Amino acid sequence: MAHFNGVGVASSLATLGVREPFLIGVAGGTASGKTTVCQKIVTRLGQQNIDQSKRQVVVVNQDSFYRDLTEKESRLAHKGQFNFDHPSAFDWELTMDVMRKIKAGERCQLPSYDYVNHCRREEWREIHPADVVLVEGILVLFTKELRDMFQVKIFVDTDSDTRLARRVYRDINERKRRLCPVLNQYLLLVKPAFEEFCYPTKKFADVVVPRGAENEVALLLVEQQIRQLLRERREEKKLIEAALTSGRRSEDLDLATLRPLSTSLFDLDAFTLSRMRHAQTAPDRRGSLREEETGARIGRQRSLPPGDTPPGKSNTRQRRKTTDVDGKEIHVDAKNV
Repeated sequence: MAHFNGVGVASSLATLGVREPFLIGVAGGTASGKTTVCQKIVTRLGQQNIDQSKRQVVVVNQDSFYRDLTEKESRLAHKGQFNFDHPSAFDWELTMDVMRKIKAGERCQLPSYDYVNHCRREEWREIHPADVVLVEGILVLFTKELRDMFQVKIFVDTDSDTRLARRVYRDINERKRRLCPVLNQYLLLVKPAFEEFCYPTKKFADVVVPRGAENEVALLLVEQQIRQLLRERREEKKLIEAALTSGRRSEDLDLATLRPLSTSLFDLDAFTLSRMRHAQTAPDRRGSLREEETGARIGRQRSLPPGDTPPGKSNTRQRRKTTDVDGKEIHVDAKNV
């Protein structure tokens, strides 16, 4: 760890109250594409081949927090008769302990689960402090305590037939299970648990992503906003390190005097937010065309000389009421509509 004037940069950042990691919860039914969505975002941000200790974006899987089973439960699990989609299957105390450390920017240990033998592995994975943490799992929005930790909550909504087909393929090929137990487990345990515990958490989501990782529009919007946040975090750290190298002490620095940064990752207008909530309800190309047309209109408006307005337009900025996609009343500038 680099030191300037005898003060560690990392400890100085903490002393100065640099913002805690930005936590994003990604929920959805079994095999809905939650993990793939997170992996695609990490890949697009160029974080997949970076050393774990230097990554700005990390992914935490809720599956890691499955609790140890009793002997009886283990026998049921091997028969496909234990409900891993029920809230009682998770170690919530360990989950919250790890999440509090992650939110505090501390290094912590993450357990690893053996899906074949239905037990927790001896080896644990080390999680280093990061700027953005994606937490994915079927019930990450289930408890209020965990839900309130997320600045942004996403629900991946995928057709039930698609999810069933994916789960059957995964369990047979990756987890070495037989077809009949997999189907019985889905019909008797997984599907009812989804309807009772997972699907109701959709109402807590800020963004709903239909079709999971196939939804390129939604992935692009999320990626762009995370990219902007990472850019701001890098600038913030550079400003502090530059101040420390100039001879100033960490206790003499005040982040409020540094370059102001946006306080919300998804500080978006109503149009963009509606596109994220109901991304790609029309075919991809149509969505792309609407974006291109919108960009063209904005480009034409910005190309006008200062003080000029398009023919028939007034310089007076008017406000009018309208509603967003959820029927909530919002105010917009009439000249920009």
